[in-house]
Amino acid sequence: MKKYSLWIGACILLVGSTWAQGINSNKKRAEEVKALMWGNADKDFQVTQIPDKWKEEQAVILAKSNVLYFRKDAIISNLNYDRFTHVRVKLLSSKAIEEYAQFTLQGGSPVGSNGLNSYAGFKIVKQDGSQVEVPMSEAVKEKETYNGMQQESYKLAIPNLAVGDILDYYIVKEENISLGGAKFYKFDPVLFQLHSEYPIVKQKISFEVLRRCYINLKSLNGAPGFKLTQGEDDRSFYYLEDKDRESVKDLRWLFPYRELPTIKFKVTYASAMMAGQLPFIGEPGILKSKVDTKEVKDLVSHYYNYITSFGSLSLSHIKNHLNKKFKGVKDTDIIAREAYYALRNYEFADNAEERVLNGYELSSGVNRNLILLSNYYKSNDIPHEFIIGIPREVSPLSDLIFENEMSFMLKVNTPKPFYVGRFDANSIIGEIDTDLQGEMVYAGLGTTNPSNWNLQKIPIPVVEAKLNRLASNYSLDFTDLNEGVASVQARKLATGVSRIYYQNILTDFYSYKEEERTKFEMKEVKNFEKKYGKKRSEFLAARPEKFKTRLKEAMEGEFDLPIEDISEPNVVQLGRWHDKPEFIFDYNFTLKNLTKRAGPNYLVSVGKLIESQVNIAEEEKERKYNVYLPSARALEYVVKIKIPAGYKVTGIEKLNTKVENQYGLFNSSATVEGDQLIIQSSKIYKTNFVKKEDWKQLVDFVQAAYEFTNLQVVFEKQ
Repeated sequence: MKKYSLWIGACILLVGSTWAQGINSNKKRAEEVKALMWGNADKDFQVTQIPDKWKEEQAVILAKSNVLYFRKDAIISNLNYDRFTHVRVKLLSSKAIEEYAQFTLQGGSPVGSNGLNSYAGFKIVKQDGSQVEVPMSEAVKEKETYNGMQQESYKLAIPNLAVGDILDYYIVKEENISLGGAKFYKFDPVLFQLHSEYPIVKQKISFEVLRRCYINLKSLNGAPGFKLTQGEDDRSFYYLEDKDRESVKDLRWLFPYRELPTIKFKVTYASAMMAGQLPFIGEPGILKSKVDTKEVKDLVSHYYNYITSFGSLSLSHIKNHLNKKFKGVKDTDIIAREAYYALRNYEFADNAEERVLNGYELSSGVNRNLILLSNYYKSNDIPHEFIIGIPREVSPLSDLIFENEMSFMLKVNTPKPFYVGRFDANSIIGEIDTDLQGEMVYAGLGTTNPSNWNLQKIPIPVVEAKLNRLASNYSLDFTDLNEGVASVQARKLATGVSRIYYQNILTDFYSYKEEERTKFEMKEVKNFEKKYGKKRSEFLAARPEKFKTRLKEAMEGEFDLPIEDISEPNVVQLGRWHDKPEFIFDYNFTLKNLTKRAGPNYLVSVGKLIESQVNIAEEEKERKYNVYLPSARALEYVVKIKIPAGYKVTGIEKLNTKVENQYGLFNSSATVEGDQLIIQSSKIYKTNFVKKEDWKQLVDFVQAAYEFTNLQVVFEKQ
């Protein structure tokens, strides 16, 4: 789930970020945890039999428990955050055994006055009732990267599992957080899905909060509510019990949080003094499940004021550029567009070379930059709306309860209106964030202060498929018919969301540096060559092979044929400006296994030249849930095959096909022109959402494209 951190305030990073202390390292506490998890009287974790209706499943979760504790020490300025997970699963297939045969676990990490201890236990209950505990000493430590830092994790193999065995395990984390002088602390949001890949006989979710804790919680998509038990010492214990959940497999084009029963909650600690200043919190110890527009406006207003108070350099860069290059221009369309590109230049080009060579990613907060741009527009009376929504994979706007669920956009209402929805080194004006397309959002009048907004709900359109276009052109010349080897000259043209992937893997700062320098005055670092000349030379020398490797990895995912001899990509157009939005690049490669000999003739797998296509398996053809596609988009292919001398092509008539309905299209045609077989095809997803009742219409054209990939023609010897 994408997270947007909106509360900037005087928040302090309190949690350590290196895992180094292993698992069960506190031996005394490890034994206490073990007794607590395996020695309790919970009858659900004694069950060995499964319901008859699930005997054909791969595995069945007999019992599952998640218990969380949020506590504040009475005297010491510390928070305690403990998570207890306990699972008991019966393995009914070799697939399930393979899945549960290995676990990756994180170790503990004392950091300063903060600390986290990790505990775990695994035991196998055999069919004869005997129990075998897996020694945690068998866990193997290894390095991993987490948030850019080297850390330690542990892999534990679960040996000698057999069909019919029960694996009973727990994973516990006990975290102590020192507040220091901070008066509040926001715990990470927690989301629980009540379904899993395997059916669940019974599951429980519970959490306990103590002393000045505030709770945002919502049960979604038919999930049951929580029951409250008021305990001693100002404790509140919330409890949910759920049973008889059928399995939900990993489905294509499903947003689980939008369709499946889900619990989302977040706990905040705040002193009495701070509570009135924090967004989206209610009363201590009382569940808050709704946020009104005033709370949204107040939060965005605070964030808006905070960001603009520290954004003077960014705003000055915009003003200086426009004053020098567009002084006297009154056309708000021009000013609005140029302001966007000036801010993009400041964040991703001006003085960026030093950051790149020092190994830093060029990133800048989207929401932050949209606020700065809105501020500039407001100061110059450029009409626009400030848009606030929730990413469509998370929930509809009506289910907003966390401040970091929100995503921003702008709608600029100049004579030629446009959206601003992305902000990175390659983004352009006019892009609508795919996370908000088709969703309801709040909109405030951007030319007034946020505190005065009267937020209105408005719909965001779905971008037309033709604006998210990926056109692939391939020219093939066979070099070995017997082996089916062909050399290929390729060109790809991508617009809209389709271009983002290729821009990210095939370009970097040096791809657009000169393009930016021709338009903007860019600062030079003093003595740059002396400081960074060697680093730059090494960086530039490594780029060709880096891009070639990335392209090869991308191509291997696009074809169901062996690929060799991929050349370095030649970027023809970067696609970084609204008047030239196409990203275009050329490359060459070799394809193999395209032919199969049939006497004097050859069967040619021409269908595979429109790249790999989605195959809807038989078990997927019945659909229980709505369909969430990434975006509306158009995929186009032109394939030109030089017919070898002495051969003619037969069987091209079956390449002419068309399947179209309200949700999409697959169309193909084939002709012979001179010594070339020319195949043209297109697949269009017309929208980003399909109701489950209309799933078959989506399957019809998607499956037609897949079936096309199995078609062959004949090179017939003359």
